[in-house]
This record gives sequence, structure tokens and C-alpha cells, in this order.
Amino acid sequence: KHYGGLDALTDVNLVARTGERRAIIGPNGAGKTTLLNIITGEVTPTEGTICLGDRDVTDLSVHKRVNLGMAYTSQSNNLFDSLNVLENVCLAVQQHLGIFRQLLRFSGAVEEVVDSAVGLLDLVGLAAVQKQRTSTLSYGQQRALEVALALATEPKILLLDEPTAGMSPAETEEMVELISKLPRLLTLFIVEHDMDVVFRL
Repeated sequence: KHYGGLDALTDVNLVARTGERRAIIGPNGAGKTTLLNIITGEVTPTEGTICLGDRDVTDLSVHKRVNLGMAYTSQSNNLFDSLNVLENVCLAVQQHLGIFRQLLRFSGAVEEVVDSAVGLLDLVGLAAVQKQRTSTLSYGQQRALEVALALATEPKILLLDEPTAGMSPAETEEMVELISKLPRLLTLFIVEHDMDVVFRL
């Protein structure tokens, strides 16, 4: 990726097979987030190819890549703060299942959606706070909720951009445990500055 005369990324060749866990490390400004943004489609590469399985996805939009099995949690919060925890996940599940007519309404009557959402909240350790308003969650809980939203798309590959940044030691420990519990067939790319987290995962 080139920005005028600046080479943000050069000669990157990265392959991950099903279930592999890869950490992308380096100092600030090294291009780690740019790499994730190119993989997810947020940024268009100047040259090169991005493949998901055998499929070239270089020219596909973000949502088309998500539909093919790619999920991403960024450093910034992408939650609906005015909704409760369960409602946030239900919306993500509804979107994935293609239940568009009910997308803007809480889907309490849709058993499949609620069951799936509750299962995801249990996986990330938030089942006990599912009725709590999202804005009242701790920072670590909000990051865990973002992982649940990503998992609602049933991804083949999950990209996590600094999942423990800004967390207390206790929150970091909870996030490491959460990531460790993710399905082994899920391929992970993790950008992380905490080398202890990197080596543990």
C-alpha cells in the first residue's frame, strides 16, 4: 500500500491455514492496522491480492467479505450504546440470518435469533449481563461484546486489532481466556503490543 511517496506496506506475503493463530507485531506506524484494513476491505491495496480460501476477494466490499466468512474487531467501539447487550447481539444475528424486516425491532419473538445470541454471550462471558444497557459495561466487557458481534457472522477468519489495548490486567486476563476458548477451526489474526498476550495465545 502506497500513500503518495509513503510506502505503508511493501512485500507482505502472509498465509494462514484453517485454525492457525497469527500475531502481527511491530512498533506504532509499522503498518499493522493498515494490513488488517486491507485484508478486511476497509482500504484498497495499491497492488497485490487478498484471497479467502481459493477466492480472490481483493475487489470485494467489506460486507461481501463478511458474508464469505471474514470478521473484524477494530480498536474503536462499534456498539449500539442505547440498546442492551442481548439486543446488540440479536441485531448482528438477524443481519447474518437475513431477517431484514425485523432488523430495527428487538427480535424477542424470533426464538432462533435469541437462542443464538444467548449462546454467543455465554461463550464470551456476558450472559449474566445480557439485559444491561451496553453503555454501562466496563471497557473489557464492551470489547468482549464486540467479539460476540463478530462471531455472530459465523466467520472462518477473525481479525482482532489490539484486543487488550487500554485494559486493566484483570480485563486483559479475561480477554486472553476468551480468545483461548474460541473454536479451534477459527483462523485468527491478532495485532497486539503486549508480548505476554502474544506468546500465551
